[in-house]
Amino acid sequence: MKSGTTWLYWALRFNKNLYFSLEKEVHYFHRKYIDSSILNDVHRIAQIKNLYVHELTSDKTGIEEMREYARWLTLYLRSPMDDDWYAEVIRPPQDQSWSCDFSNLYAQLPAWAWKDIATSCAQLRVLLLLRDPLHRLWSHLKFDLTYNGQLDQLPNWSPHQVSDYLRQPHIWYNAEYGEIIRRLQSGLTGPELKFMFLPEKHTDALGFLREIEHFVGVQEAAYPPWVLRDKVNQSDPLPMPDFFPDLFRTDVDRIKDEMRDAGINPPETWL
Repeated sequence: MKSGTTWLYWALRFNKNLYFSLEKEVHYFHRKYIDSSILNDVHRIAQIKNLYVHELTSDKTGIEEMREYARWLTLYLRSPMDDDWYAEVIRPPQDQSWSCDFSNLYAQLPAWAWKDIATSCAQLRVLLLLRDPLHRLWSHLKFDLTYNGQLDQLPNWSPHQVSDYLRQPHIWYNAEYGEIIRRLQSGLTGPELKFMFLPEKHTDALGFLREIEHFVGVQEAAYPPWVLRDKVNQSDPLPMPDFFPDLFRTDVDRIKDEMRDAGINPPETWL
């Protein structure tokens, strides 16, 4: 959550060897292994209304785009929602090397679920993006408050209020990098798993994308300058308060130690 997957989704679409469904976060495996209410009828209808009605009614949408929307939405609305449904939803309409799926909720999957997924795929590559934990927490806080219509209250919050809010289970599980890494390493082995640190500066963006292309074994793509420069889905620019680092210093130190124990060295720039 708030680790750059939206930017990565839009950037990697310029690589023609990779296919991305219209829905960035299908969340199918979270539904299958954790919470069956995800992707229910109400959720899918809401997604279509919120994300696709505008595109379908836009004067800028051409006939070929309209056909692709219609084809994919028909698949997306089908039932039952089983492995065959998922395969159809993410299957590329053309001959591309990889079908790609993004989901912050997959960080919750238990090790046994990853083992099951691996046995179901002819080939699998799993990439976990890790962002500076302090910056990610602050971004997540602003994102969640914006979603709940409470962001205007944040400048008046005390350190205690900020800490209590971020330590809610539905937010804090994203912060436990060590636990997430251990689950992934227990469920996946060999070349199928990779951990990467989100570049905080746009000057590192091209090298970051090249490393991903090499990881999945596809040809390098030409990326427009704006893709390498611009950020997507940014949270509100409200600056981090001075008290924020000290609230989570002990947690970040522990998380970094857990990462090192798992064989992953966090960047020195982290708190």
